[in-house]
Amino acid sequence: MDANKLKEIIKAATEAVEDIENEELKKIAFQTALNTLLRDTNRPTSEENGDKQDYNKPTKKKRIKKIISQNPKESDDPETQKITKELNRTEYAEMDKLTTALNRSLYLLMIVKDKCNVDGLSSTQIITILSKTFRIKAKAPAISMALGKDTKYTDRKEIAVKGGKAFIYKIMNTGEEYIKEQISLIKNEVE
Repeated sequence: MDANKLKEIIKAATEAVEDIENEELKKIAFQTALNTLLRDTNRPTSEENGDKQDYNKPTKKKRIKKIISQNPKESDDPETQKITKELNRTEYAEMDKLTTALNRSLYLLMIVKDKCNVDGLSSTQIITILSKTFRIKAKAPAISMALGKDTKYTDRKEIAVKGGKAFIYKIMNTGEEYIKEQISLIKNEVE
């Protein structure tokens, strides 16, 4: 493999994890992305086997796109659509001041519980609402890792989704107390 190709792969893996704040999780995510990209790059192409068309190329592009692309698509979920219509981001200006994926997720879980009577969201729903309603760039790996790692502030339940599995995260009392404290600190800084 030439040096330029390796630089491209490293750059792609770096971009895929750039918004993950926890350094340990960032290292793990970077290594996973790098291994996937390197593995796909080192697969023999069909051209090397005598064919002119490279059948592995679309697969490689799809995998790279999947690793790098972390913006949510339009949600078909009626519950998410309902929440995005009900919430007014100006009422929750503190959301912009929260800097970690966990804090933003906790605040959103508390807001939808109190305002919309929805007790629990999936990471995909969280990403969609943060992006569409609050106009905050949310990365799927950052949200999933922050919530997946958390055992103190949220409770997660596994659900079946389109033949796969996902998790619904519910904010716990300790999570509400923690995020209220963080919001209070933000409001005190402004004053």
